[in-house]
Amino acid sequence: MKKLSILLVAIGVVGISAQQPAPQRTVSDFFNEFTAEWIRSNPNQAASSRYFTGAEQEAFEQQLTPETPEFRHTRVVLAQKGLDQLAMFDRSRMSEADRLSADLMRWQLEIVVEGEKYRDFVFPLEQFGGANVNLPNTLVVNHPLNTEKDAVHYITRLGLVGTRMDEAVAEAKTLAAKNMIPPRFIVRATITQMQQFIGTPPAKNPFVASFDQRLAASKAASDARREELRAQAE
Repeated sequence: MKKLSILLVAIGVVGISAQQPAPQRTVSDFFNEFTAEWIRSNPNQAASSRYFTGAEQEAFEQQLTPETPEFRHTRVVLAQKGLDQLAMFDRSRMSEADRLSADLMRWQLEIVVEGEKYRDFVFPLEQFGGANVNLPNTLVVNHPLNTEKDAVHYITRLGLVGTRMDEAVAEAKTLAAKNMIPPRFIVRATITQMQQFIGTPPAKNPFVASFDQRLAASKAASDARREELRAQAE
């Protein structure tokens, strides 16, 4: 009887707990979920930060973020979604740290949303932050090269650079048709920079030379395999 009583009590407790409402979503839950969604929508950021794991992460490390107005608009839509969701949380119930995080997040997302008004003033090809600079940096600086698989993924992404440059050129032509053209000194500096970048033989271009040096330093592949990968990159 004693065992039966304990069992009935246990069943009763389980029954009661099963009827309890699910825990409310906290602002910390939102921060984590939205961060994952934000990074997931930008392959370059996902690849460089290695935010995810397994097959999902490997897929990102074989992509290059689009250089199109459509992609940038999706970021604006997502930023507005984040602002709308953030506004639903009661600040009075947040900790001081969470309120500070919420303020910082709101400020960052508002910049993205407000920036869309001025999208025609962002030139896709320029000497400091255009695709002609960002694409090399994405691979030469940010792409991880710790394993042989990383090197294979690098070459896959390198094969997408031409497509992304074509997208940037198409956008530049669209802006030029609106008479939105960078100042002459920016045009000259950008053209000079791009000519210098492609002026070296492929084997000495940063896309290849840096790749070979970093792969050698990581010792992630044998000398023969590294030479094979270098040749593919070239």
